[in-house]
Amino acid sequence: MKKVVLLFFAFGLMLSACSKKDAENGLFNEVNGLKEMLQISADTSVFNGAKVDGYFKNKAIKILLPKEIQSIVDKPFVKPILGGLAEELVLKLNRAAEGAALKAKPILKKSINNLNFQDGWNIIWGNEHAATDYFKGETFSDLEQAFRPSIQSELEAVGAQQLWASFSEKYNLLPGVSKLETDLAKYTTEKALDGLFYMMAKEEAEIRQNPKAYSNDLISLIFN
Repeated sequence: MKKVVLLFFAFGLMLSACSKKDAENGLFNEVNGLKEMLQISADTSVFNGAKVDGYFKNKAIKILLPKEIQSIVDKPFVKPILGGLAEELVLKLNRAAEGAALKAKPILKKSINNLNFQDGWNIIWGNEHAATDYFKGETFSDLEQAFRPSIQSELEAVGAQQLWASFSEKYNLLPGVSKLETDLAKYTTEKALDGLFYMMAKEEAEIRQNPKAYSNDLISLIFN
């Protein structure tokens, strides 16, 4: 029976198995059920990202230093010099992402309200992260614009910019390394959004696999 509800109501209109009003009510319920699923996915992901250690203690989305930098920092002759600074900087990057996460809530809410029939069809009949793909396509640019100033401010507030200056100054003195010119706010924003969409995809997959766990009849109607 999974994913047959939209077809049922569409054909119901032609076969007159139910009245026009009944069919409209059915489609209304489908749209509401889908929006409920999207709202749960969005709210849960934003809440989990915004809480203290939401990024920092989640290994799947924790923001680390760029790989090319971390590989050098981990070298035995470098770690005593930069190891402590690197660890402190990583903490501050994640704190900035956590501080910016709530900026996503109104943007995601707007994309849910703008959902049209084709979008809903694609999500219901799509893969296990079709809703997350919808969110990403509809909101990424707006989220990036909302996150970056907030993350820039957060990085300054938690001392990350100053720490980055100290880190890069020492790093650039190491022999044979390319000089650091990383845009810290841009890098952190991209990683923060990657983490947000990762959490949303995970939440979506759980809803699809076990809709009854959410005590929502409309969600169960769609995904059972």
